[in-house]
Amino acid sequence: MAPGSLAANAFLCSIHHGALKTAVELVVQGRAVFWTQLARLSSPFDGLSLPSYTGAALEEEFKQLIFRLRIAFDQSTEDQSPHIR
Repeated sequence: MAPGSLAANAFLCSIHHGALKTAVELVVQGRAVFWTQLARLSSPFDGLSLPSYTGAALEEEFKQLIFRLRIAFDQSTEDQSPHIR
């Protein structure tokens, strides 16, 4: 088996053993870990702000995108959390 992520390997192992519900739960948990780590990444916005309107607009658009991604992630994990052991 080629090296992959822990979640993918756990998924394949669960499928191999016929534990389909566990396989899906492991993929969901792996996805949650990925998005949690991604949400914790922070980029310095100082370098993004150029002395022009374009730089400020890009900075604001980037901040709004991060905000929307965090909201979407929070909603998706709230929907799944009762199903995760």
